[in-house]
Amino acid sequence: MARSGDADRARLEAVLAEVLRRQHDAGSALSAALLSADYLVELLGARAAGEPAADVAAELRRSLARLKELLDETREIARRAAPGDGAFAVAVLPIARELVAEMAVRHPALRFACSAGSAAAECAAAQIAQGDAALRRLLEALLGAAAEGARVVSVRVDVTPSGDALAVCIATDGAALLDA
Repeated sequence: MARSGDADRARLEAVLAEVLRRQHDAGSALSAALLSADYLVELLGARAAGEPAADVAAELRRSLARLKELLDETREIARRAAPGDGAFAVAVLPIARELVAEMAVRHPALRFACSAGSAAAECAAAQIAQGDAALRRLLEALLGAAAEGARVVSVRVDVTPSGDALAVCIATDGAALLDA
């Protein structure tokens, strides 16, 4: 029964992480729409005061602002529902290996490698806010940056001997890009 509970918890954590990711993406899109609505209200305000178009633009701006409030409230509900401090246990090495394989396909002229520094790193998990989607975005951005101007990009995941810290090192054929 504990396994079923663990599986349910993992599934719920994954769903919650996805909800938070999508909320972030929706918030970004909404911010752009709010900026456009502000500009539209400004353009129409001077030219069409009292005209239906100005009223519609102002109502659009108010509705978008209310939608942003609702989205922010939803994010807070999801964050409160997240376990502990909002962080999720994420197995780092499988995600790193998957992204390295994807980058090797995208950049066939480069040589990519991914390794575990120890047996403990093979199954090590890190507590990451917004879960594996956040780790994926971060590592993908870092690998993309490392690939620029490099011939070789390697990722090494390791756990400190005490087991209380996990390290990810992304290195190129020059110097290390990231040690975190």
